[in-house]
Amino acid sequence: MDRVFKKIKEGMEIFDTLYERHQTTSSSSQRDKLESELKKEIKKLQRFREQVKNWQTASEVKEKDKLLEYRKLEERAMEQYKELTLIHISEPTRLPL
Repeated sequence: MDRVFKKIKEGMEIFDTLYERHQTTSSSSQRDKLESELKKEIKKLQRFREQVKNWQTASEVKEKDKLLEYRKLEERAMEQYKELTLIHISEPTRLPL
């Protein structure tokens, strides 16, 4: 479990860095690239989340509070990514004149 927790921490650090860069960049091509990288990172986190959910239902696992903490971290990242994609979809496409 500690290995997965470490991977989740690393993934969250990467996600947060990419998210901050996405929020501060003004270049649409850079935003698209960052969104692609964010999508890859969120997919990794989702796999870890599934593992955490499986552990939460297992009766032999005793660290339920720690599992819940990491699951909430992952779900926060998923919510941020969801908001980001909704904003991107709702933005009007600007065509060059």
